Amino acid sequence: MPLMCTRGGGLPKTMVFWDVEDCPIPEDRDAYTVWRNVCLAIQDKGYEGRFEATGFGDLYQKESNFVGTRAKLFHVPKEEIDERRSSILVKFLCRAIGADFYTYFALLLGDISGHFGFNRALKHLKFRTYNHVIVAQPNRQSLTELEPIVSSVWLWPSLLDRGDSVFHQTVPPCRKGKRFKTPANTVIFWDVEGCQIPDGLDAAEVSLNIKSALVNHGLVVSIDEVVPIYAYGDSRKSLESCDIVHKVYPSGKNNGGGGDAILEMILVDFLCCLIDNPSTTANLMLILRDISKHSEIILAANLLRNLNFNVLLAQPQLDSEELLLWPSTKWLWSSLSAGGQPSKSSLSAGGQSSNQT
Repeated sequence: MPLMCTRGGGLPKTMVFWDVEDCPIPEDRDAYTVWRNVCLAIQDKGYEGRFEATGFGDLYQKESNFVGTRAKLFHVPKEEIDERRSSILVKFLCRAIGADFYTYFALLLGDISGHFGFNRALKHLKFRTYNHVIVAQPNRQSLTELEPIVSSVWLWPSLLDRGDSVFHQTVPPCRKGKRFKTPANTVIFWDVEGCQIPDGLDAAEVSLNIKSALVNHGLVVSIDEVVPIYAYGDSRKSLESCDIVHKVYPSGKNNGGGGDAILEMILVDFLCCLIDNPSTTANLMLILRDISKHSEIILAANLLRNLNFNVLLAQPQLDSEELLLWPSTKWLWSSLSAGGQPSKSSLSAGGQSSNQT
């Protein structure tokens, strides 16, 4: 059962995602005292109601410190900083899907200055949502980046002592609407660099073939149904022939990582799309370069399955052991781009999942 701290009861709740390695408990403190100070400091800013914490860190070294706190802990080795932050990002965004007006989020993290995924996600949540996001950092390096896109910022040494925030605003940053607003039952995110348009076809023909495959598999009612496609790639020329594709052009050089940058952008964007459309989008198709080593996308797919989303996948190859754990229907890109059938190794038949969030 997650760790809870309440004062005054009521409907509101704050979901806390805590990197216990980068925001550690001092040696002269115990976990309960620090947790209580965190709750009270946040409540002092008007965030009343229930608090629930999920911690991420090396359980072999940290678990004994949390005995009696009822915290839900996820094991990530201390040295795996990127994996720990990616796991927090995915679980935070999945928890935001279907969150109501009274749900707030607190991220107790190491220095995320320049972190592409968190920066993109927090900017999106600022753009569309009524939910407050609170962040604690170990130092001031990232504060300039964070202040425009979150509700409150603490330094971790101050927060653990119930100190004051360095930045706080009493209302959410913005209420502009939903960036990915769509009534569509099925939405597609396509990595055009990793799953390129086959020779002899253009983007319009491939997008039509993809829809035909979905119709044949019972996921789309007819070829005329609206199926938004978000296509990601550096090459504008390859998409010029297709009017219905939403074109996104991440620069691998600017985002630091080429293909990894594109995958991280798609990961954040498809989760934000479901945050924007929790009750209308049932089927999510991901057309991606090899993700067998991209554990965050596989984690997100399994979490979304638990939320009753049907997550479909197309890959250049399907022979890795990691992809055997994929929770739903899979295609080879060579088959899907031609309007073909899914792989026989798919674990469950498509078209039977329904979104009930």
